[in-house]
Amino acid sequence: LNRLDVDAVLFTGDWLYHAGADIVGQMMMVKAINKPCFTTMSQADFEQGKHQPDIIRNVKLTDILPILGVQILHNHTANLDQVQLFGVSADNGAMMARLLEKNAKNQQPSIILTHDIKNLQGNAQLLAHLNERCLVIAGQTHGGQMNVKGVTPKLVKAMTGSRYLSGFYIANYHLTKNTKIKKKTFNTNNYQVWINTGIGMIGLPFRLNCPPQIDVLSII
Repeated sequence: LNRLDVDAVLFTGDWLYHAGADIVGQMMMVKAINKPCFTTMSQADFEQGKHQPDIIRNVKLTDILPILGVQILHNHTANLDQVQLFGVSADNGAMMARLLEKNAKNQQPSIILTHDIKNLQGNAQLLAHLNERCLVIAGQTHGGQMNVKGVTPKLVKAMTGSRYLSGFYIANYHLTKNTKIKKKTFNTNNYQVWINTGIGMIGLPFRLNCPPQIDVLSII
């Protein structure tokens, strides 16, 4: 990451599967990143340590990440050069809608960072202010972790409720590998979506046809 010529590093949540007692030590490498770092949080992140021993339960990611130089975009925005960065979660839709509306009137490009894209798509107020100058970056699916053609997309949809597996999509239209365009699904405004697969694992300790991956996105 430090060798990349990028303006910022964005994390889409699901920081830890199981935290150990040395949770700060586990994450200390993040402090060495020499770029501005921003993150959204998953529900699991907010509940991290809930069912762990007391020594872990009292150490919260929301306290640790700012110490490591990672700004949590929960009910917050940030300016990234000429792009406005928004953090969207399940409980702050109305406030984010007002900020997105103001940004749309100014015709400023937007990056919306969210862990679960359903938090965005389930809120009509938010969708009303998205346009072609908006890029939504989300995670949550882990790319299926074990990618079996024809099977994994169905499993991910059944388990998460999301029709997005990984990679680039245009909302309203789902671009397949052979570039055929399926019919409209929701909203009359086109906006762009990127779903990252992440670098970690959950459940089974391996990946299949879904390598750990850091995506470098160029905004043009």
